[in-house]
Amino acid sequence: MRCMQRRTDRTSVIFFCLFFLSTLVLDQAVKFVVQTYPEITGTFFRLTENSGIAFSIPFSNTLLLIILIVVLFFLSILCVQSIRRGDRMEIVCYALLIGGGISNSMDRLRFGAVHDTFALPGGLLFNFADSAIVVGIFLLLWHKRFTPRQS
Repeated sequence: MRCMQRRTDRTSVIFFCLFFLSTLVLDQAVKFVVQTYPEITGTFFRLTENSGIAFSIPFSNTLLLIILIVVLFFLSILCVQSIRRGDRMEIVCYALLIGGGISNSMDRLRFGAVHDTFALPGGLLFNFADSAIVVGIFLLLWHKRFTPRQS
């Protein structure tokens, strides 16, 4: 029984790492490509700096980093609990949230602002990490709401 638990834990950790690293690498890769090749920018790709929080709301960078560290810490605790339970949907959600949060935090530490790389009509600017965070939140809410609890 104990061996089966370890195998489940190991599989869950691999599952987490796959989604976490994919989120982090994809976001940073898109940002790198848009920075390195400015000729591809235009209607859909546009490099902009967002020194605020979501929707460019102004916020102190120092306070924001402290809040992000605390939130990522608590998300990590919840993720470890999901890994122990083997709940793959929750693991995916937390991997997207943590990967997106860390990727945007890396931008804040390196550049003092988050680099947004996608532009939609109407002035909506975002990056892959933002998308991962939004998808992670919605999937987690959906999962918590519609998945029956196991005893």
